[in-house]
Amino acid sequence: MDKRIFKEERGKINRRTFLKGAAAVGGAAALTGIPGISRISWAQAKKPIKLGGLYDLTGPFATESEDQRKATLMVVDEYNNKGGLLGRPIELIVRDSKLKTDEAALKAKELVEKEKIDLAIGTLGAHTIVAYNIECKKHNIPLMGICQTDDINKMPDWGPYTFHEGFTPYMTAQAEATWIAKNLGKKWYFLVGQWAWGQQLYSSYLKFMAKNPGITNLGKSDYPLGAPEYSMHFTKIIDAKPEVLITTAFGKDQVNQAKQMTDFGLKTKMKIFFGLSDLMMAKEAGQVNMAGLYAGTHFYWEMQDTIPTAKSFVEAFWKRWGHPPTGYGGYAYGGAKELLGAVERAKSLDPEKIRKQLEGRSYDNYKGKQWWRKCDHQSMQDFYVIRGREPKDAKKEWAFFEVLGKTDADEKLERTCEELGFKG
Repeated sequence: MDKRIFKEERGKINRRTFLKGAAAVGGAAALTGIPGISRISWAQAKKPIKLGGLYDLTGPFATESEDQRKATLMVVDEYNNKGGLLGRPIELIVRDSKLKTDEAALKAKELVEKEKIDLAIGTLGAHTIVAYNIECKKHNIPLMGICQTDDINKMPDWGPYTFHEGFTPYMTAQAEATWIAKNLGKKWYFLVGQWAWGQQLYSSYLKFMAKNPGITNLGKSDYPLGAPEYSMHFTKIIDAKPEVLITTAFGKDQVNQAKQMTDFGLKTKMKIFFGLSDLMMAKEAGQVNMAGLYAGTHFYWEMQDTIPTAKSFVEAFWKRWGHPPTGYGGYAYGGAKELLGAVERAKSLDPEKIRKQLEGRSYDNYKGKQWWRKCDHQSMQDFYVIRGREPKDAKKEWAFFEVLGKTDADEKLERTCEELGFKG
């Protein structure tokens, strides 16, 4: 992990070194002759703007959350390299929630009350973002959510300065369920993780099925977050004879399931659809194990072939980190761009002025057109269905998936503002 994620190794030491160096030479005119200080602007001597980054860097989603940290840092460095924001440097202060609600609450409180952050971004977990949002709401700190959750864009969880760059599980389920019913079959079985996002996704599928009676729900099996073994579920699933198995596994859970489904021969008996997948999971599981599996996603790096902003993002990320970005890295990159860009346009850290810069805004940071729905601060964007390529068809490095379908951004995919508790 990049050592710069820690505050002690990033903002304060550099600023103190700068001030000592400036004092030693007696002013700005002499700075250009001091090695290591000549590239530091006067803005860096000022009090930094503190961006709190709460990520799930420990646990089954650690790899994807690390990509979020990397992407956020890219945006911070983009600003700092051109002189900062509002004439001040930006300091990214990172904490690890360990994908636990109590730890997220503790670290969120630390960021808000001890570090006194000005802005906030995070997390990956649908449960950890709730704890972060609670603390940010108490202190009117603008928060950019970069996960999938059904909570922070509805009353009473919503806050006037809370924005949600990620899809909601409700939107995800509506988009992919329509595609599954049309293309894969209408007899479904569910493998559901016992954590917030897994439960929210399954609940949203149930709502879809209630509106579409031609679909048969053959049952579900539950598993705990971080489970190492899944074969005990497979006999029950096979006996139910579904056309499609829909699973909520993500991160390490998805890696384990993909490997065991291949070993057990499950892929030859039914279509398998992961509610979400991403690049690092495919790499860890291996091309053979991901081959033929279907999944939903909001971004895949090969979209760079058709979307100009995706090309710019992918190239910059790959150059910096040595691999293409994940979709969750995209959430962080796009979300950080929106949050810091709103401050820049507002010329202020006033949360009310920041809010006004975002509500109803259309933007394109890395994947094509998106916009903020005014009532709930939910980002509207395109959604995709992907399938794991067969090894013989993966012609280049990291080419794990092919894009099969697209659902255009549409506010009708999400619950209405009234359903979420907002007045019409």
